[in-house]
Amino acid sequence: GAWVHPDVGCLRLAERRRAFPRALRCAGALDTAAVHAFLAEFSGDV
Repeated sequence: GAWVHPDVGCLRLAERRRAFPRALRCAGALDTAAVHAFLAEFSGDV
């Protein structure tokens, strides 16, 4: 699995480390735009 704190910096680090494809066992990069949008709204950085 993958664990990401509700923090944009944590998400960026996970992307840089390519943690999502590895944790989800899928090939290639994943589109994390929706996660970025959620975290921006969640943290009030809209």
